[in-house]
Amino acid sequence: MRLLFLYFLLVTIHVCGADEPKYPVSQIPEEMKKGTYAVIRHKEVRLDIQSKSSSSYYVKQAITILNSKAKNYAHVSIGYDKLRSIKLLKAIVYDATGKEVKKLKQSDIKDESEYDGFSLLSDNRSKSADLSQPTYPYTIEIEFEILFKYLYSAPDFFLYRDDEVSTQSLIYSINYPDELKPRYKLYKVETPTMEKLPEGRSKMIWKFENIVPGKFEKYSPDFEKSVPNVCVSPVEFEFGGYPGRMDTWKDFGLWQAKLNEGRGLLPEEAKQRVKELTREARSREDKVRILYEY
Repeated sequence: MRLLFLYFLLVTIHVCGADEPKYPVSQIPEEMKKGTYAVIRHKEVRLDIQSKSSSSYYVKQAITILNSKAKNYAHVSIGYDKLRSIKLLKAIVYDATGKEVKKLKQSDIKDESEYDGFSLLSDNRSKSADLSQPTYPYTIEIEFEILFKYLYSAPDFFLYRDDEVSTQSLIYSINYPDELKPRYKLYKVETPTMEKLPEGRSKMIWKFENIVPGKFEKYSPDFEKSVPNVCVSPVEFEFGGYPGRMDTWKDFGLWQAKLNEGRGLLPEEAKQRVKELTREARSREDKVRILYEY
């Protein structure tokens, strides 16, 4: 009988725990809401370097949208192409009390071309979803991960991008093999905490709390010179099968020269085709017209 009672007690605890509110708006301090239209409750950003030719970018963010001025934060859009793939995309919406009201489904996600309107061809695409709700305030918790088939560059990290969005908690970290330690440049940001990981890896960590951004001013300096940020760049990397280094301008220039090597020369087959096409041309203008139309 005692075992049966314990079983029902555990079940009750589990069920009650599952219904506990998450991110209730009542828990946001008043000073974080003053002069803002949204509050980031918690945000985790992680750059993970696996090798010279692969890395990943992970983001988990819960943002409370206080009014319609912040409705654009309810629209999720993540780009991808042949060198970037989306490994993970999840989202949950909570009402003002912290009760779950919507979970992102596969059918909610649009997969569209990101054609820019002027490129001849483009492989760029995006997955997007609209998570907006009719009643304010509400909170969106989104989680996604992008896999990169290169280590040429890393996404920028800015402490904030909007002067009317405050942040309660933010963690930014970089995981990397010790032999591929990246370079970084800090602007109005303290040096990171270092952590040793297993299998010859290390981790840089920056933590921030209770961030209320200063108001942006017209004609102020560029974003990277006015907002605290971390700029990250690899030393050794590989892009599209071309390895290189960028710790000096000379090394980076040598890599670019390697990319262009031989690309200014037409293959013999193409030369013969040009000769055939322009055999009857009577002037330079005729040759240009024929080749242009071809």
